[in-house]
Amino acid sequence: MKATYILIILCVLVFILEQAAPNTVYPLVTLSPINLLSSPWTVITSMFGHEDVLHILFNMIALFVFGSMLENRVGTTKFLFIYFLSGVLGSVGFMLFSSPFTSALGASGAIFGVIGALVVLEPNVTMLFYFVPMPMYMVGGIYILIELFYLGSADSIAHSAHIVGFFGGVAIAAFEGKASWPPKPPMAFWKALAIPIVLSLVVAIGFGAYYLSDQLNVKILNCTNAASYDTARTCFLDLSKDYKNSPQQQAYVCSVYDEYFTDEACTGV
Repeated sequence: MKATYILIILCVLVFILEQAAPNTVYPLVTLSPINLLSSPWTVITSMFGHEDVLHILFNMIALFVFGSMLENRVGTTKFLFIYFLSGVLGSVGFMLFSSPFTSALGASGAIFGVIGALVVLEPNVTMLFYFVPMPMYMVGGIYILIELFYLGSADSIAHSAHIVGFFGGVAIAAFEGKASWPPKPPMAFWKALAIPIVLSLVVAIGFGAYYLSDQLNVKILNCTNAASYDTARTCFLDLSKDYKNSPQQQAYVCSVYDEYFTDEACTGV
């Protein structure tokens, strides 16, 4: 069975588990940057989780179409290497442009890496883009232009993960596709999985340690981990008042507060 199909099956199984036991499964698979030191595996597992039916449906259709094509072109081992490494790079892209208290879920970064790789390796192959035939390089160009246009918008979509994943796929395919003499031996299957996993751990430790080196982040994290809803809200409001003389830091506290609470405005007065 193709690795593409196995990935789709795993994503569907994880989604079923998410719906069956959301309070247990979502924290195990969701990438939460501020919690990376305690949950470093989520850089990888977040590629298997999805938020809702439409999220997984569109991602799995894209994975089926583009993943099958790339796997046929480069083989299973290199396909998995490109897929997972692009996914890790996509997570890096997400964290570079997002608050550490946001979260990410989905295979999109990895899938955009697959699309980017196809732009390099099969630029002229004809694809149907919303029923319009066009070459692969145009399909990839349209996708990335859409992501660049919406970068920074408040639509709860990790556009930065898509962009970095895409260009990660482009770079990996360009590097791996370069002719060399003597010819490079085929990549070992274990390396195709081990390299992204090791990189994901380096990313998790690096970003996790960086976030927790900021004492304000630690204080906010303590608020989010409060025993009850009311205690957490009070903690945030008190913290906001503590930083009333530091507008930038207070605004940061309130931006995190607004992600958790909607029934009372964050104020430092």
